[in-house]
Amino acid sequence: MRWRIRLAGDHPTALAGLWRAWEEPDGGTSLSFTMLTVNADEHPLMRRFHKPDDEKRSVVIIRPDAYQDWLSCRNTDEARSFLQLYPADEMQAEAFPMPPRVPKPKQPEARLPEDGQQSLLD
Repeated sequence: MRWRIRLAGDHPTALAGLWRAWEEPDGGTSLSFTMLTVNADEHPLMRRFHKPDDEKRSVVIIRPDAYQDWLSCRNTDEARSFLQLYPADEMQAEAFPMPPRVPKPKQPEARLPEDGQQSLLD
């Protein structure tokens, strides 16, 4: 079962995350991103969304009035102060079925060149 989890009242949601960019040996740039999570074993809503014996986890939701504070954290102690569960009574969850799958169009079959024809690899 898939679920839609959002803030009550459909308010915008911002999640705490970290990102990093680095230069690859070929000169290209790579990016990575992670969403921060906290233990939700005791959270009335978020504890419902993992297997029975697995640790329950929840993303860290940043309140709109704290966006700039989160983005300007200077050290891990400041950032750690945001690692809290969002109040369950300010969240909603509802079953959200997956949309019907659309079959992918069939690709033409590759053919080997006949004698005297040039290969695509030549």
